[in-house]
Amino acid sequence: DELALVDVMEDRLKGEMMDLQHGLLFLKTSKVVADKDYAVTANSRLVVVTAGVRQQEGESRLNLVQRNVNVFKCIIP
Repeated sequence: DELALVDVMEDRLKGEMMDLQHGLLFLKTSKVVADKDYAVTANSRLVVVTAGVRQQEGESRLNLVQRNVNVFKCIIP
């Protein structure tokens, strides 16, 4: 089994990957991979998406939802 991480922020991605690699001794997961390219998630059985934009001051919830839908459209084909 493999854990794949994707993030547009490379520094953060590298740090998250290193943190998880240090914990591999306690997990059944044998490998952690990280990349900016969503191709690393190909053939995944489970995908968790935590992307989203922050609400701007005075922004309606409906507008926030629309901006987040646009983010998801870029991630999920």
